[in-house]
Amino acid sequence: MNGLRSNLLSLGVLGGMNGLRANLLSPGVLGGMNGLRSNLLSPGVLSGMNGLRSNLLSLGVLGGMNGLRSNLLSLGVLGGMNGLRSNLLSLGVLGGRNGLRSNLLSLGVLDRMNGLRSNLLSLGVLGGMNGIRSNLLPPGVLGGMNGLRSNLLSLGVLGGMNGIRSNLLPSGGLGGMNGLRANLLSPEVLGGMNGIRSNLLPPGVLGRMNGLRSNLLSPGVLGGMNGIRSNLLPPGVLGRMNGIRSNLLSPGVLGGMNGIRSNLLPSGGLGGMNGLRANLLSPGVLGGMNGIRSNLLSS
Repeated sequence: MNGLRSNLLSLGVLGGMNGLRANLLSPGVLGGMNGLRSNLLSPGVLSGMNGLRSNLLSLGVLGGMNGLRSNLLSLGVLGGMNGLRSNLLSLGVLGGRNGLRSNLLSLGVLDRMNGLRSNLLSLGVLGGMNGIRSNLLPPGVLGGMNGLRSNLLSLGVLGGMNGIRSNLLPSGGLGGMNGLRANLLSPEVLGGMNGIRSNLLPPGVLGRMNGLRSNLLSPGVLGGMNGIRSNLLPPGVLGRMNGIRSNLLSPGVLGGMNGIRSNLLPSGGLGGMNGLRANLLSPGVLGGMNGIRSNLLSS
């Protein structure tokens, strides 16, 4: 092996791999993989994959994939895909797609799509779309869209939009927007924004933001941020951040960070980090790190 980084690797046979990064890999047979990144991989057969990134992959047969990123993939048959990113994919047949990113995809037929990113897609027929990203999309017909990203999109007709990304968008009129990404956006007036991405955004004032991506953002004032991406961010003060990506970030003060990506980060002080990617990081003080990527990092 070349460049293998594994933690708590259990009873696995690994051969002919290059650059494998696995954590808590359960018994499985892995062969002919390049650049595999898996966490808590349950027993499965993986062969001929390149650049696979999977978390908690359960009993799935994967073959001939390139660049697959899946989390909690359940009992799905995947073949001939390139760049698939799926989370909790349930009992779906996916074939001949390029760049699909889906989360909790439920029993849906997807055909002739390129670059689809869907989360909790419910029993909908999607055809002839390019670059659509949807989460918890209820039954509806979507056609002729380019680059749409929607999450829990309520029943509505969307046409002639370019690059709009919305999640749980309530009934309302959207016009003249470019690159908007909103999730669970509460009824309000949005104007003069470019590339804002928000999830479960409560009523508030949003102005002078560029490229903001937030999920379940608690009421607060956000200004002068560039490219922030947060999920389930509790009430706190966020300022002078660039490109932060956090999920389930516990209450804390974050300042002066660049490109931090954390998931389920417990309460703690983080300062002066660059490019940190942590998942399930236990409480601790982290400072002056550059490009650290950890999963299930204990105290």
